[in-house]
Amino acid sequence: MRFVSTYDAGLDDKRRVTLPADFRSSLKIGAEPSDHVRVWPGEGAWLEGGDDAFIAALSQSAEELAQDDPDVAEAATLAILGGSRKLTLDSAGRMVLPESFVAHAALSERVNFIGLGPYFRITSPEVAISMAQAARDKTVQTKARIFAMARKKVREAYTP
Repeated sequence: MRFVSTYDAGLDDKRRVTLPADFRSSLKIGAEPSDHVRVWPGEGAWLEGGDDAFIAALSQSAEELAQDDPDVAEAATLAILGGSRKLTLDSAGRMVLPESFVAHAALSERVNFIGLGPYFRITSPEVAISMAQAARDKTVQTKARIFAMARKKVREAYTP
């Protein structure tokens, strides 16, 4: 897992925001740390982002999908890959969000980074709260099954 947890951060007047330290420590190109992330507008009032490995996996998945549904694959590729921006991190881990991205996600002084494993979201605190509640509501029925499956995987990993 590369991007885990939810973090609050400030967004300044120049649209600079600091990528959480835990997220930065997960950015690697091979054995070397990476100095950037890729970010694109999401389907709702949020941005999505990931590292180059996730972008490569998305590209490969779109190529596989293109064999069955080329139109959908092209639309996804255009929206994600074509809509993404490479955002370079400064020495303090700050990046500058494009103005159109800030407008898309209706971001203001505070933002939340939400880790989703191989990728993350950037959104307003209000949208983050709404997303978290919707996720909890959807998982009420399946959470016990998910936890049981996870416990089994952990036991298997630690059984000699």
